[in-house]
Amino acid sequence: MLKRKLHVFIFFCFLLNIYASGKAEVSEKEQDAESAKPLYIVSMPESGELGSFFTVKFKAMRGIERAWISVYNVEEKKVQTINAFPIDKSKKEWAVISAVAVWWKSGSWKIRTHLIIEGALFEEDRGFEVLEKEFKELVMNLSAKNTKILKDKSPKKAEQRNRFAEILKVQNLESLYFKGPFSMPFDAKRISSTFAEKRTSKYTDGKTSVSRHWGVDYPAPIGTPIFAPGKGKVVLAENRIVTGWTLVIEHAPAVYTIYYHLNKIHVKEGSFVKMREKIADIGTTGFSTGPHLHWELRINEVPADPELLLKKELF
Repeated sequence: MLKRKLHVFIFFCFLLNIYASGKAEVSEKEQDAESAKPLYIVSMPESGELGSFFTVKFKAMRGIERAWISVYNVEEKKVQTINAFPIDKSKKEWAVISAVAVWWKSGSWKIRTHLIIEGALFEEDRGFEVLEKEFKELVMNLSAKNTKILKDKSPKKAEQRNRFAEILKVQNLESLYFKGPFSMPFDAKRISSTFAEKRTSKYTDGKTSVSRHWGVDYPAPIGTPIFAPGKGKVVLAENRIVTGWTLVIEHAPAVYTIYYHLNKIHVKEGSFVKMREKIADIGTTGFSTGPHLHWELRINEVPADPELLLKKELF
């Protein structure tokens, strides 16, 4: 009887050993599979047209402490550095939004991604093809009023220009108000001036100047209501010499939509707006040849075609 019990005990230990070995083997396989996963993944497009925008996304197995990109042109010269921002509470997913400047030279560029995880810096280079795009050209014969506006060299005009530029430099990493897609600010029937149109302005004295039109113009009667194309924060609402009654809305870190030549503004600086909330009325204030909305998009200070907001998300 004792011998039989001993055999049963030995057999039980044998089974237990097999079970433990099998479990250890499975555990090792799981560990190997876990260690085989990449620590992080970077995703981004391979190309972009002049005047477009694109997103670089970082996704890591652990929390990211910081991430950013450096943009290098065809001559390998660094032209821009843009900070990423976390898009989830765990900080394992971050994003960078970048615009392809109209003045960039087409060809093979490079984007270097940087991220810090648990104090360690990880970097890698990605090729990015900047694609050429044609833009319209226009000759404008200016009225006496518009000639005076463009030739104005007053301190007030300079102060307004500087304040505007400082606002567009701000990249608040926590301003994740809206990712898109956006809607049109109003039911526009046609476009009178396109994005990045090259303008030659002829003054009343016969002199000329050349500039770019950084928005899209939509003609409509004075008083036509304009609605917020997406949620955001009003960071500027004032009457300016060149752009008339002007509104700037922040939607995401360093992403701003801009509205010029307004007749009236219905929201206050510092307030938050909801998508499709009435924000202003169309007018013809400032440098303007008729009632219209000038709608503009800036991303990290760089102008991009605002109509692209209607087609894709920011991040």
